[in-house]
Amino acid sequence: METMESNRIAWIDMAKGLTIFLVVFHHAFMGAKNLGLVSSSVFELYELSRPFRMPLFFLVAGLFTKSALQKPFTVFARQKLLYFLYFYVLWNTISVVIRASLSSYTNNQVEYSDVFYLLWEPTFNLWFLYGLLLAFFSLYVLMRFGGVVILTSFCLLCISYEVSGLASLPFIFKATIMLFPFFAIGTIFSAALIEYIDQKANLVVFILLSILCISADFYIKNEYWDSVFYYLSALVYAITMLTLMKRLQKTVLRGVLLYIGQHSLSIYLMHFLPVAAANFMLIRQLDMSQPLLTSTISSVVTVALCIWGFKVLNSNKYLRYLVKSPLLRERQQADL
Repeated sequence: METMESNRIAWIDMAKGLTIFLVVFHHAFMGAKNLGLVSSSVFELYELSRPFRMPLFFLVAGLFTKSALQKPFTVFARQKLLYFLYFYVLWNTISVVIRASLSSYTNNQVEYSDVFYLLWEPTFNLWFLYGLLLAFFSLYVLMRFGGVVILTSFCLLCISYEVSGLASLPFIFKATIMLFPFFAIGTIFSAALIEYIDQKANLVVFILLSILCISADFYIKNEYWDSVFYYLSALVYAITMLTLMKRLQKTVLRGVLLYIGQHSLSIYLMHFLPVAAANFMLIRQLDMSQPLLTSTISSVVTVALCIWGFKVLNSNKYLRYLVKSPLLRERQQADL
């Protein structure tokens, strides 16, 4: 089988579109919650979706990574580490400056000096880029010093840390440690996962397993069970969603999700301001009070605005470097 990088697979790019939409929806929903629209019971139900979002994001990112790990470090660093570092530093700065400038109009208090905390306290909407950078570097080093044995041990260590608690660490390191196993699984087993989902995965079976996992997550309340179960359920959800994308690739959703997936990095970088503005207009100006409906509309509007923003910025020879890395040629742009 050809590598992912040389032979694009539609349902994986559709999954990218789905995951970035779920991320935007999450921030829209949390914005509605901060404005008092979400009851505690609704939020408790929404929390059951936690294993759906970021584990799938990291696993899908891993599916695009294997060939990069086989390159010399200088090439790997330029194509992956420096690529994501460039966007992280640039947009972390932009996000902090904008949010600090608007802090008197919002309930999110940010200081201009927060820009200097980027190494251990990234702005809330960009932590994934920093976490992905750390995951890339960790996986590259682990694969060089022991391959699968050390990598498996490290993943088990990550899970044990999640079980034992990570309260003393900054959020970015806790999140990266917790999600690293999904990134590693997506990378190391990319060919096997793609073949299994493409040929053997049964959507009905995985939907039933997902329902079982959601039910267990709702009824079983135990700290250690929750931590271990998080990984099991997240893998079931990830395979379910990827299998669903495989089945939907011949429907009208294919074009929509592919288009969103092709702009996933730009959407991720720019969504923080449009989603806040859309929530404000819908909730404060139009008096919409249904959090799920409001969040859905906000997400659709935000994704459309971010894609439009990408096209505007990319068409200007000076502003294009806000959304295109100067380190790589057009055909070498990395995936989110």
